[in-house]
Amino acid sequence: MTPLTSLSSLDVDWMVEHSKQARRMIPGGVTVIGAYAVSSSDDIFAGLGSGDAGLTKLRSLVKQLAEGNDSALEIPLDSEMLLLHLQRGSLKVNAKLLDCKSATATPKNVDFKGASKVQWQRLASSYLLDFPFPFAPSADSTGDTSLQQKVDLCLAPLEARLRQRSVCVFEDAVFRADSELVDPDAAAKEAEAEVPQKGGGGKGKKHRQQQRVEEVAEEEEDEETAIPEIPVHNVQIVLDEEDDEGAAVVNPDTGCEVTKVSARMRVVGKMAVCAFVPAGASVRHAVDCVKTDLLRSLRGRMAIHCDSLQNDEEDDEDEEEEGDDGEAKKVLRDVIGVMIELNIIRPHFQPKAVFHEPPRRMFVRLPHSAVCVCDYLFPGETPYDSVDSVLEILGFRPKIEYMDDEVEMVAAPKPQAKVRRRCFYKLASVTISLIFRRPPTAT
Repeated sequence: MTPLTSLSSLDVDWMVEHSKQARRMIPGGVTVIGAYAVSSSDDIFAGLGSGDAGLTKLRSLVKQLAEGNDSALEIPLDSEMLLLHLQRGSLKVNAKLLDCKSATATPKNVDFKGASKVQWQRLASSYLLDFPFPFAPSADSTGDTSLQQKVDLCLAPLEARLRQRSVCVFEDAVFRADSELVDPDAAAKEAEAEVPQKGGGGKGKKHRQQQRVEEVAEEEEDEETAIPEIPVHNVQIVLDEEDDEGAAVVNPDTGCEVTKVSARMRVVGKMAVCAFVPAGASVRHAVDCVKTDLLRSLRGRMAIHCDSLQNDEEDDEDEEEEGDDGEAKKVLRDVIGVMIELNIIRPHFQPKAVFHEPPRRMFVRLPHSAVCVCDYLFPGETPYDSVDSVLEILGFRPKIEYMDDEVEMVAAPKPQAKVRRRCFYKLASVTISLIFRRPPTAT
């Protein structure tokens, strides 16, 4: 980690991009709540004025971090975000709160204290996707719509249905009210542990500090100590039926809905879902965390896949331009295009199925904890390929024995016949097929 010299040298764009990548790797129930900086100065926030460049960058940073929060339902960050400064020599921590919406706000002091041991609860689920989405002719008339834009259009109604018209059923209970606690017994034990001991204030404080030192020493001496497992609650996600409002007109003879489309995207497959909440969290909070994890994972890996395809296309174009016959190939393509438009030649090609496999999800345990984060493996990659990315983005080197890459299995889809153009985009075990149907040209 490079120490920060001053807030005026803060790279806001880099930090926002880092927050996006980190958010893809954290499970439901966890989100980005602020930023921290490391420097050798005593207080990096000292002397910030209204026109200071460092303060302007801090305001821009917290505003963008709040806008990127995809956990607004269960973890709202509409007011203030946390800023931490770690003094490199003394390891002293300065904590501030900064308003995300105000353009004139200044950092406010806040006490930063370590929380007591949290009784985490794991919510595990799997979600079966089968969601077709048609594109109207106007949506793809220009042909300039990118794959990422089409994916966003497809996932928008799916996200609305999941947020507003879905039910999460806990397999260990027939019915659980929204206000009920996830694990009342563990929540009661956690509350008892937070009650301070009576009498002997200074002596007790010293004893607790010695106990923490002993616990840390034991962890350092024996790294192979078994990590206690946390309770797991299996959750089933059930979606309501599709709304008939705005549906196409039904043909009375065939009973089928007929509509004009220029393309169709279908999301099919099975995803692994994982969220972590405290034992004292409500069922409503836990359900929102499960939904957030599903949508975060789906959108995150789709963005990774689209970025990789775009980078591959740019690399191919660069290699073609650098070649000796690159210019000749361009001229040939232009000539063929003109001949097709003038109906001098007609293109004849055999329909083919092109398979693209975006990354699949893999869970990684945090050090000295049973809480997991995740990473995404491209086809042919193993957990060893994920070690460097976890270290770069999350700051720790994971152990191979604590990495689970079998939560999602890749299954090759079967291409269907009689399709003019069909491209399969396989998302872990989720398959996205883009079927482009265009009207025949008049002769």
